Amino acid sequence: CSSWLAGGRASGKKGDDHQVVHRLPPEPAGAWPVVGHLPLLGGKELVARTLGRMADKYGPVFMLRLGAHRTLVISSQEAARDCFTTCDRDFASRPRSTVGKHLCYDHSMIGVSPYGPRWRGMRKMATAELLSPVLARLEKLRHVRSTEVDMRMGELHQLCEHSGGPKVVDMGQWFMDTTFNVIVRMVVGKRYFGGGGGEGEQMRRFQKALTELIYLLGMFVPSDGVPWLEWLDLQGYIKAMKRTSKELEAVLVTWIEEHRQKKRDEIDNVEGEQDFIDAMLSSMEGVDLAGLDTDTAIKATVLNVVAGGMDTSAFTMTWTLALLLNHRPVLDKVRRELDLHVGTARNVEEKDVTNLVYLQAVVKEAMRLYPVGTLSVPHESTADCQVGGYHIPAGTRLLTNLWKLHRDPQMWSPDPEEFRPERFLAGGEAAGVEVRGQQFGFMPFGSGRRMCPAVNLAQPLIQLILARLVHEFELGTPGGAPVDMGEGLGLALTKTAPLEVLITPRLSSHLYHHQ
Repeated sequence: CSSWLAGGRASGKKGDDHQVVHRLPPEPAGAWPVVGHLPLLGGKELVARTLGRMADKYGPVFMLRLGAHRTLVISSQEAARDCFTTCDRDFASRPRSTVGKHLCYDHSMIGVSPYGPRWRGMRKMATAELLSPVLARLEKLRHVRSTEVDMRMGELHQLCEHSGGPKVVDMGQWFMDTTFNVIVRMVVGKRYFGGGGGEGEQMRRFQKALTELIYLLGMFVPSDGVPWLEWLDLQGYIKAMKRTSKELEAVLVTWIEEHRQKKRDEIDNVEGEQDFIDAMLSSMEGVDLAGLDTDTAIKATVLNVVAGGMDTSAFTMTWTLALLLNHRPVLDKVRRELDLHVGTARNVEEKDVTNLVYLQAVVKEAMRLYPVGTLSVPHESTADCQVGGYHIPAGTRLLTNLWKLHRDPQMWSPDPEEFRPERFLAGGEAAGVEVRGQQFGFMPFGSGRRMCPAVNLAQPLIQLILARLVHEFELGTPGGAPVDMGEGLGLALTKTAPLEVLITPRLSSHLYHHQ
């Protein structure tokens, strides 16, 4: 204990007549009593950048003390392989946290739930009903994505018609609303923004609460590191969490009751099209979720799917479009590929995306440089293990610095900081690398058994919307100015400045009018 408090790098385990010394990862200097290294991470820059500089000095595997918790930070392909293959089961759990308690139904959301029977049951249910790549239901809901994107593209065209020419649009907000509409339609069976939806104000508050949830998930609450500080709530985070939880709860309860009523009304009628909540209400009958009641399980899962899908998709599209606008030759190449495979006499369909290999490379390259989560959601080890040749004691938390990993010169040389989609094409250094984290140097959705299951929902949506946008509109910036690429500081990597884009329709007007 004394060596750990002093920043030592060895741990001992006493035997009958000797002591076995384990080699621990290096630990940066400057830890404070009680709070540990937390003061080193409180500056006005992205925490992943700060941790990246520590990795330059101490190596891609090092240990921090964040309050009372030992935290392993990794940023190399080799270390990630150790964590998510050999040690995947050991690191499969999540630490308990203030935000998990107050905003995630006491850690019932799939993304923050500790490893165990409840998590396995919840993930199995969510994957079976919505997120499986081979799932019939996901295929049945393909038309939801298609018709929603049709409607949103038509609304952009109307904006241009009403203005009599090119129109400046805040595309970051547009991506957020579009993603929200698609996911909510798939989950709840409703659309809320545009198209005359009558519940828009309620849903705007709900969307705002979701954004607050994502923000609060990225905040370090002092009591997470120093538990006896919880009653003080120094920054007011716990108060904000309770307020946000109340806003979300009101809508989620309404959705579940509406679906129960619909189910009762359909007993004697032909069953209508099922959405995700319908499927969960049916599939959860008699399912044991380790003591979790049905309504809480549904609310937690719906919240996880909507919040996770919304920020991943919207933020990725925002960064991708920003990069394209700052790299016009790449944008032109994407459009030429679209015109070659689709032409200009019809709209892009989801099945076309398979042939759009350059667009796929562009999205991957945007995810590499601007991963939505610059740091992975924390893991927690449940057993001793070895990472990078170091001994990692049970109870250690794990952060993967995706921002640093995605810039590792060993994989991304010679230009890891450059936006170059060609690296993902045949002959490039990352040819064949996919987004599912199986190569361990590129993990935008994580890796291992705790990889984000929404990849099967997010990836097709991102590619379809970007393809439609580039295909159907000329895109520019007001005055031809470069896009400001300033980064926010939260868990989800946001642009600090709005993405204002000048749009002009480029196809025949009838292609924007859908029934």
